[in-house]
Amino acid sequence: SGESLALLAIARLQLTRCRPDMAIRLATEALGKPQQPANKRLEACALCVIIDAHMLKASMVDSGKFVRQSHLLKLTPSEREEELRKMRSRHLEDALKETQAASESFRQAREKRGRADLLCTVADIQLGLGNFDDSKEAAMSARDIFHDLADRDGERIALLLEMNAHIADKDGMEALDVAKEIVKVFRKAKDRSGELDGMLTVMKVHQMMGQTG
Repeated sequence: SGESLALLAIARLQLTRCRPDMAIRLATEALGKPQQPANKRLEACALCVIIDAHMLKASMVDSGKFVRQSHLLKLTPSEREEELRKMRSRHLEDALKETQAASESFRQAREKRGRADLLCTVADIQLGLGNFDDSKEAAMSARDIFHDLADRDGERIALLLEMNAHIADKDGMEALDVAKEIVKVFRKAKDRSGELDGMLTVMKVHQMMGQTG
């Protein structure tokens, strides 16, 4: 409905203003509005706003937002870092809880691109939680959908997410193979600009391997 769309637009605006709690409240309100017939795409988009809001909260932990400073001052530096890590993880886990329902809504709406974008988000969340295998799996699933859609930019994003998970998992050779795959995708499409970007990515992975080797 028009009212739900307006609420979602305002919710997205709140995200740009770093007001995740307000964004969650507005998106939840949009979800509660009756839809005739049931608008699964709108439902998925509202859930994605909520997911993005929880991810924003995780990213804001380091800046001191949503953190009781008086509590942290009582901790040692190592205890403080562990406490911040737990806070970030809680927000990421809150985001992850919403992804299954969002994926199902996109599926029912037959929105393949939405599902692929969401899988990239899942890969990002799992990486932040240290679940490297789950991150790789989500990224590869996203890549398959983007490939079916002939969306090279989407493929590159998914491949970069998979590559980052390999790097975090200290598997430099696998990361290098994924980086080379980016070059192949654009070379096959005769997209010189994308191919050059991919080659730069390969060089960066080589440099990282040299620094950690």
